[in-house]
Amino acid sequence: MGLNKKRKDIVVCIRIPDPETWYKAKKYASEKGYTLGALVCNALKEYIEKEDKIIRLLQEIKNILETREYTAAKTAIIQEKNLPEYIEGNPWIDVLKRRRR
Repeated sequence: MGLNKKRKDIVVCIRIPDPETWYKAKKYASEKGYTLGALVCNALKEYIEKEDKIIRLLQEIKNILETREYTAAKTAIIQEKNLPEYIEGNPWIDVLKRRRR
C-alpha cells in the first residue's frame, strides 16, 4: 500500500522538561476542546504571526529613523554651508551641535 495522500499530518516528538507545564497544557487543551497537538499548532501559528508583525514594525521604525537621520544630516550640511568662513572647520561647532540635542 502506498502513501496516504489525503493525510497531511506531521508527527513530531517534543520534549517538555517541566511536567507541570505539560499537565497545564493538557488541561487547557481539554477545556478548549483541542488536542494537545492542535494547541501546540495554534500556539506556534500565533507566535509566528506576532513575530512577523514585530519584525515589520521594527523595520518601519528603522526606516523612519534613517529618514530622520538623513534629513538631520542634510539640514546640518546646508546650515554649515551658510556659516561665515571663520567658523568653518571650528571643532567647537560640533560640540555645540551635540549640546543642542
